[in-house]
Amino acid sequence: MEEVSFVTVAAIALLNLGFAVLVGAAVTDWQLTGSQGPWGRQQRLLVARWQTGAMVWVGLLLLVVLVLEAAAMAELPVTQAGPALWPLIISTHFGHGWLVSIAALCLLPTLQRVGQRWGIGARLGWLSLLVFALSRSAVSHAVADGMLSWPFVIETAHLLLVSVWVGEVMLSALVVLRRRGSTLSADRLAQSGYVQSLSASATVALAGIVLTGAISSWRGAGTLAGLQGNAWAQWLTLKLLLVALAVILGAINRWWAMPPLLASLRTDASVSALWQRRFKRLLQLEAALLAAVLAVAALLCSTAPPAAL
Repeated sequence: MEEVSFVTVAAIALLNLGFAVLVGAAVTDWQLTGSQGPWGRQQRLLVARWQTGAMVWVGLLLLVVLVLEAAAMAELPVTQAGPALWPLIISTHFGHGWLVSIAALCLLPTLQRVGQRWGIGARLGWLSLLVFALSRSAVSHAVADGMLSWPFVIETAHLLLVSVWVGEVMLSALVVLRRRGSTLSADRLAQSGYVQSLSASATVALAGIVLTGAISSWRGAGTLAGLQGNAWAQWLTLKLLLVALAVILGAINRWWAMPPLLASLRTDASVSALWQRRFKRLLQLEAALLAAVLAVAALLCSTAPPAAL
């Protein structure tokens, strides 16, 4: 049982990472919408490929999590969990939430195509992402007070905001800013606009994360004593430390690397390449820290908070 539990936590962490990439791809595509040059078009194609890969990744992880939960529920080895799958899906709260997650994931590309036909781009796909986030919150500790409770709403908002921050940082570090862009002035202007948009959205997301995270943490702790001396508090502390390190890296990038990068993008392509490399390396370090944050968050969510004991 302990082995199944550990593997389940790992699968949930990887699932959350895939969802963050989905959300990050949606945000990044919106940030690149105004980039009409060859650089912008190429990055949007790459981001779309990552989104497709993330959809497959999330779908597979949802199946893995379902099998692991079925094995845990029936107290069977994973290889013998097949007969327990259908009862889990049709008769449990977890199974119902899982079905909603699968449906939201499958509808994402359809809604995006419909939105493009309606002339609003891929923004209609955000409806699927919202439903997916709601379904994931519905199988967490936040649903203890009901589906219409404030803890449930705050948990969903927290998940979406974390996914925006993690996803857009990962996409920028691994895709959009991975290679030096074109030296064309129009493309350098587009890169400048993207970097500014990335910084602004990450700042807004972080502010929301701090607010919703503080509310959820206090609710989970229940009292000041609940913030220490237990496994939940230890995982929370580790998560906060990792988030703080990521914020410090983001601040260094925002105040040290970004101003000269933006200035050089408008004047000198050779200088902008130097600062883009520095900006990208800091983003890569931030992305690695945020991936660790998601792993610790999965451990935190799998641990009963003091207020629930």
